[in-house]
Amino acid sequence: MATQQTTTSCSSSSSSYSSTSISSSSAYLLVDSGAALANRKFAKDVDSVIARARDSGVQRIVVRTTNIQSTKDGLRLSRLFPETLVCAAGLSAHESRLWNRETEQQIEDVLRAEECVAIGDCGLDFSRDFSPKDTQLDVLRCLATLADRLTTEGLPRALLVRQNGAHEELVGILREFCSRIPIVVSFRGSEVEAKEYLSFGAFLSISSVKEESIQRLIQTQELPIQRILLMSDSPFQCPNLRSPRIPETARTALTGRSMSFVNRYCTFARNEPCSVSALAELVAGLSGQLAEEVALQTTFNALKVLGLSVK
Repeated sequence: MATQQTTTSCSSSSSSYSSTSISSSSAYLLVDSGAALANRKFAKDVDSVIARARDSGVQRIVVRTTNIQSTKDGLRLSRLFPETLVCAAGLSAHESRLWNRETEQQIEDVLRAEECVAIGDCGLDFSRDFSPKDTQLDVLRCLATLADRLTTEGLPRALLVRQNGAHEELVGILREFCSRIPIVVSFRGSEVEAKEYLSFGAFLSISSVKEESIQRLIQTQELPIQRILLMSDSPFQCPNLRSPRIPETARTALTGRSMSFVNRYCTFARNEPCSVSALAELVAGLSGQLAEEVALQTTFNALKVLGLSVK
């Protein structure tokens, strides 16, 4: 296969799952704001994965993507499962080297589909050299510009971003656009970084409470529930509920039902969206709120920032 030339321009679970496996009543109404269901790990049983998610209380899932192929696959899945899935059109930091005018047009075409609600994943990763730093910066700015243009046309699309080793550079770009487009940062970083994102109106999506910085931010309410989105980050980020890094105050909020979903269906090889109910309970334990309140507030946040509806 010929290598595309980069031209920066701004123009394992069983498939026989049944809802009778676990009691079908759920106390929660949840949104998973980030799951890579187009990943090949879900190729054989994505329908069962979605059924488990809905049974656990996850009513909407945003299919995040990282390149043109997964973006197209995410749109296809969203059309196959419109009652649950919406998609994002993404080009990750690692894939930025593949950006060209054709790639830009293909991403824009997906963004104009009614099933698409955001640009993501996108962002900056300066810890590795899969794509040159300058290219990453140019592509992220192009994607933000695209989101801005679509918003002015009446098609608001949020920007779902990640960063690794590039906080200052990311903030520099986001500040240019934060007053015009919704921004969601997939957060794993320091308290100082979190506060800077929050200072210009960004929402933070979290997939774990193992990091001490996240624990302190939630416990002190410096990261209020009103600014949090929950995400499984499936098939990654398996929530090891036995981890000693999870405080006992958080763990005491876990219910047998949510733990059953995690213990039966989520492994280190493949996490699933059904783990979000346990994540909501862990956040509730840290914040001192009821899990139902955390679920409703984070769902409201997702509906607001991503323009979702719950079917």
